[in-house]
Amino acid sequence: MIGAVALGIFAEWIPTYKRNIWKTLKPDSKRNQAMAALHAFHLAIGYVCMLAAMTYSVEIFFCLLLGFALGHYKFANFENPPSRTVDPCCAQLMENNVIEKEPLLSNEHGFLSENLAPTHHVD
Repeated sequence: MIGAVALGIFAEWIPTYKRNIWKTLKPDSKRNQAMAALHAFHLAIGYVCMLAAMTYSVEIFFCLLLGFALGHYKFANFENPPSRTVDPCCAQLMENNVIEKEPLLSNEHGFLSENLAPTHHVD
């Protein structure tokens, strides 16, 4: 159980380490390679967390959640406002006001869907 908590904390620490690497290395291929390797490592840790949660052990699941919460509390940047979305697909675009989220709309089949409309041209 302690391992699951540590795994959650570690998964939350990796983005902090990535930001530090981004700031300390000069913009060149070495930084790009380091960022790509850390990105792959972060994804691998995320998949390990997913596999641990999919054991359907409630104890492991809640230990992971505790680790995520503790790690976020310890390593998150609380000086900036929270992201408007947890969806990694559109988070950066929404933060940079490239797209804005409109209310849920009903399509012709009666299903609700989000309309993500560009607010300005992106090069």
